[in-house]
Order: sequence, then C-alpha cells, then structure tokens
Amino acid sequence: MVHPRIAAEADVGALAETLTLASCADPVRGGAYWFPDPETQVERSLRLWAAYAAAAMRFPWTLVTPGCEAVAVWIPPGA
Repeated sequence: MVHPRIAAEADVGALAETLTLASCADPVRGGAYWFPDPETQVERSLRLWAAYAAAAMRFPWTLVTPGCEAVAVWIPPGA
C-alpha cells in the first residue's frame, strides 16, 4: 500500500518532473499545445509546472507518493 504525504518545498523539482511527464502527450494540457517546439518543449514544461507546484505549496493539499511518482494538487475554490 502506498501512503501519500504532503509535499514539501524540496519536492517542487520532482513534482514538476512528474507533472511534465504525465502531461507531455496530452493534446489539451500537454507540452505540445503550450510549447509546440519539440526541442524546448520538455524544458519549458518543467519550468511551467515548477511554478505551478511552487504556488500550490501554500495549501496543505498537494500530496505525493514517497518518491513523487504520483502527484495530486488540490487548490480550493477562489484561491
């Protein structure tokens, strides 16, 4: 059984990597949509997701598996 934990500031890089890998092939939210240049897509996606993850740290509902292989980011309405 996997026991998620609340993400820490030190997890931002791993969060960004997991979110980038999970979304790059997504035609709506993926890197190709936002960053069509395949040569810079991953690097730019990493920066975008790192900023998103860092902003989400103010809420205690950013959860990760022990090695950040899975991520859940919950931001309350209006925040």
